[in-house]
Amino acid sequence: MKKNSIIFCLALAAFGVQAFGFMEGNDSETDRVATSVTEANAINKPVSGKINASSFCNATGPAWETSQLGPYLPVDLIKEATYEGGMEALMKYLEENSKEARAGQEMDKLQPFKLVFTVTKKGTVENVKLDGTSGYFAIDYRMIDLILEAPGKWQPAENSKGEKVDQEQVVALGPTGC
Repeated sequence: MKKNSIIFCLALAAFGVQAFGFMEGNDSETDRVATSVTEANAINKPVSGKINASSFCNATGPAWETSQLGPYLPVDLIKEATYEGGMEALMKYLEENSKEARAGQEMDKLQPFKLVFTVTKKGTVENVKLDGTSGYFAIDYRMIDLILEAPGKWQPAENSKGEKVDQEQVVALGPTGC
């Protein structure tokens, strides 16, 4: 069976949010997830219709463009975890509610960092952590609080057997680009 590898990068604009991931596998589940991605178009196509990235891998895109989160996709994942109201609603919430933490900060000195969390099979958010730092304590920890306090509910991911499963979400924050 053909081995598929998918690398994706989404740029968002609430102070340069980007999401990226990598998936690799050898089975039919991977083939199904990767149907819209080929070797020729992998760097400029979204992994699925649910990941809408108008500035896909674009380091010079508009500063406040919106896009959706890009999760790391396990090989047997058939249905991604989804946020009530959609990812645009989550991004709007994060952007609006992080203004105070961003106020007065030198945004051109913002360091890239990742906010990593798990959407559990019960639809709750757990294991929120930072991978790196923005260079601004207030921004780092405000983003953790916002993910934990998000008003919408999460629908959990499902595997190929239709079972609800935990799914890790990664939101990269900081300067845009891949």
